[in-house]
Amino acid sequence: MRLKILPFIFILALGTSYASEIPYSVRFIVYHAQRLMEKREYDKAIELLKGFQKRNKSCSKHYLIDFILGNCFFMKGDYRTAVNYYQGSVKKNPEFFSGWFNLAECLYKLKRYRDAASSFIKAYSVSAKKDPEYLYYAGISFLNAGMCRDAIRVLKKLPLKKIEWREAIAHAYISCNEFREALPFVEELSEKKIKNRKMWQRIRIQIYLSLGMEDKALSYLKRLVKEDPVDPIWWKGLAHIYLRKNKYKDALCALIIKGFLLPLSDQEKKVAAQLSLALGIPKQALKFYVGLLNKRSDPGLYYYISQCYIRIHKLKDAIFYLNRAIKLRPDKKYLILKANLLYQMGEYKSAGMIFERLARRNIEPEKMWLMAGYSYINAGDLREGYFALNQAKKYSKNKKRHEK
Repeated sequence: MRLKILPFIFILALGTSYASEIPYSVRFIVYHAQRLMEKREYDKAIELLKGFQKRNKSCSKHYLIDFILGNCFFMKGDYRTAVNYYQGSVKKNPEFFSGWFNLAECLYKLKRYRDAASSFIKAYSVSAKKDPEYLYYAGISFLNAGMCRDAIRVLKKLPLKKIEWREAIAHAYISCNEFREALPFVEELSEKKIKNRKMWQRIRIQIYLSLGMEDKALSYLKRLVKEDPVDPIWWKGLAHIYLRKNKYKDALCALIIKGFLLPLSDQEKKVAAQLSLALGIPKQALKFYVGLLNKRSDPGLYYYISQCYIRIHKLKDAIFYLNRAIKLRPDKKYLILKANLLYQMGEYKSAGMIFERLARRNIEPEKMWLMAGYSYINAGDLREGYFALNQAKKYSKNKKRHEK
């Protein structure tokens, strides 16, 4: 979360209550330096102020000189040098609000968030107005420093009248994984007509799921779909929750609608394909799987494509993709399926050879030798069939069956 642009305090009005405490020579040189700064002649202003410090030893260490020098370097974008001068200013006058405030902003720009937070808190403590906005800045600084507990401690002191203040404390609770404390703020923000409303709607769903409130998440998502049916994020969320609740048909429908609004990712296509296959829609599953083919060569993908072709009774196509899977990874699952398909297609000799190879690799040897025997016998090769069945008998507890 980023801090909004701060009202950087550029000059100090010399008509303030403590102007009388400032020596005339300091007021005079500051006035001229500010005139140069108004013209963006920062180098001339720096030269003027440093020359004054050399000539006027009694006033050279005045906190206001350091402050204006800090402003000059700040406006030049030299924040590191500016920090040194601001630190010198508040060291000489610890009650100087403007010095603390500008130091805080400078530290923030340097991404020294922890130090910035401390300086904002100090600015608040010495300010006459006690503007809670300064605490808000401190809280945001702590958040950027990853110090969410400190951010909560500071932000809880705010009256939380402003939207950005409520957003900040919600972010702080979420950063600390205190989702239950964040939820009331998130629910409120998700209902407001604000710029970040959609972000808070998504966070609200995520919090419901994190807290195990699936029914609430589902009910809220259904409402969001009615309010904004063309946002693919809500359909994707619905699919996710339906999957968690094992409502596969509803999950598939939500994914398909999401795909009409925004192309499915590879992972979403894979999920849609698996759901289609599980729900007995192999042709649809095949379309999703084939859509993934151009992205990568994956033996698992080829295997699932072959499963689709088996379901639609195109065994030759199933064999074709199984061969591609086996070429990449000769997994026993692929080989067993190929052998069984060849057996179903009447290609007994080829099936028997695969069953025998698996048996010799000690993969389910009894079953593989038995299937090899049946395959060879059906192919008319009684000698090989007799040999295979004899091998199966060695592994079997029911030897009489194999003998028969």
